[in-house]
Amino acid sequence: MAAPVPEHRRDLPVVVALGSVDPALVSGVLDGHCRFVTAPGDAELAVAEGAIARADARVDRALLRQAPALRVIARTGVGTDLIDVPAATARGIAVVITPGAGAAAVAEGAIGMALHLVKRFGSSTPTPCGGR
Repeated sequence: MAAPVPEHRRDLPVVVALGSVDPALVSGVLDGHCRFVTAPGDAELAVAEGAIARADARVDRALLRQAPALRVIARTGVGTDLIDVPAATARGIAVVITPGAGAAAVAEGAIGMALHLVKRFGSSTPTPCGGR
């Protein structure tokens, strides 16, 4: 059962997390403007006006039916493969992505892999993984 909502927060729009979303990452933007629910149940989905969808969150027609007040789905990344965009669009629900949000991590990974290949770190990988 969800914790009771303080009276001063009941009039704020509800934004739900679809997948694991750290509240600390969104609190600077959402605090005071909406009520963020990290583990929504049926009651929260029924009144949610916004959703933050992680990469592994499936947003299909069934979920959209559970969220009749939904106005926007914000995807944390660029892929919308698991979001039924045509169904959302037909309902007037905006689907937005965050292009470029992972660019630094991708660049760091590519540089790390290049160094791994050039410096032949493969044989020494078990050393730090084994705590030596």
